[in-house]
Amino acid sequence: MLVTRGEDRRGAGLDDTVATAQGEFYVVVQKGRSFQRANPQAKVLVDSGRFLLIDWAEKQRWVEEPGCFAVVPYADGAIDFGLRSGRRVQPRSDIVGLVNSFTAQDLKLQVQGLSAIHTRESTGQGFLQALDICEPVLAAAGCETSRQTFAMAGSQSFNLVGRRRGTAPDARLLIMSAHLDSVNHEGGAGARAPGADDNASGSVTVMQAATALGRVPELAHDILFILFGGEEQGLFGSIHYVDRLSPEDRGRIAGVVNIDMAASKNTPNPTVLLEGAALSQQIIDQLADVAATYTQLETQVSLNPFASDHVPFIKNGVPAVLTIEGADDAYPHEHTARDVPGGLDFELHRQITMMDVAWLVSVALPEV
Repeated sequence: MLVTRGEDRRGAGLDDTVATAQGEFYVVVQKGRSFQRANPQAKVLVDSGRFLLIDWAEKQRWVEEPGCFAVVPYADGAIDFGLRSGRRVQPRSDIVGLVNSFTAQDLKLQVQGLSAIHTRESTGQGFLQALDICEPVLAAAGCETSRQTFAMAGSQSFNLVGRRRGTAPDARLLIMSAHLDSVNHEGGAGARAPGADDNASGSVTVMQAATALGRVPELAHDILFILFGGEEQGLFGSIHYVDRLSPEDRGRIAGVVNIDMAASKNTPNPTVLLEGAALSQQIIDQLADVAATYTQLETQVSLNPFASDHVPFIKNGVPAVLTIEGADDAYPHEHTARDVPGGLDFELHRQITMMDVAWLVSVALPEV
C-alpha cells in the first residue's frame, strides 16, 4: 500500500495538547493504536496499522498524545510499507552458536524483573532502580559503563551507555539501543506503568546482545549498547546523545539498530518491521538477510522513520533502523497498566533478538 506523510511532530512540547487540521484527508503515523485511542471518533478510510488514512472535518481539532503519533496532510510525500523478503545466505557457525544461546525463558525473566518496578517514568526513582538493574548486566558483559545526564521537564534523566572496544586500527562504531523508560497515559505520571512490551522487551534485547558479545573475547569494531531515558516524553535522551556525539564518533558510526516493542505477536506468522530511511537501506537489507538466514521472521519495511530513538540519528545523517514487532498497532496495552509480561510472546521476542544480534555479530566480527 502507498500512503503519504510529511514531517512528524515527535518533538512537540508537553503543553502542545491539540493540533488544528488544515484539510479533509490526513495520514496518521502512530505507535500502537494511540491516535485511535485518543480520537475514537476519527473516520478511518484506510488502515495499514502503523499508518492510517483518515477523513477529518476541516478546522476540527484532534486530541494529541505527545510523542505517540503524527498527523500530516495527505499530499506531503509517499510511504511504502509492506512485506519484504531477505536473502538466505550461508549461515556462519559463530553466529549460529551465539543466537541459539538465547532462550525465551531468560528473556521472560528479565522482562519480568524490569516490569515489576512500579513505573520507570524517566525522572523518577523507578527509573534509577531500572538503571541499577541494567548497569551490572552490561558491566558483567565486559562493557565500560557510564551514565549520561540530561535535563528533562524541570528535572533530569539518564542514558546508560556500555562500550566494548574493537581492535581494528580503523575500527568503526556500531550502536544497539532501546529506551528503558515506561509511561501510563491513562493513569498519569505516578500510576503503575510496567511497560513490559514498551519497552522492557527492547531493553532486554540490548542486554542479551551485550551478554552474548561478552563471550567473544575480541571484536573488530567498537560497540555501544545504549538504554535511553526520556523516550516517551519526546526522545529527550536520544536527542541529547546525538547532539553531543563527538565529530570523531559521529563519523565512525556504521549503523544503529534500535529496538522498541519486540514481544507481542500481532500477526499469524512472527513478523518484524524494519523502519529506517533511504540512508538506512544497507542496514535494512542486512537485517532482512540475517532474519531469513537465522530466524523464522517475516520482515516488513518502511522508509519513513517515526516515534522512536532511531529518528534523531537519521535526522543527523546517521544510518539507523528501528526493529519493532510487526503490526505493533494491534497491541492494545502500550502506555497502560495492562502492558504486562503475561500477554507477551517470548518466542517472538527471542526471534527478534536473534535477528538483531546476528546483524551485530556479522558486522562487528570478521567472518571466520
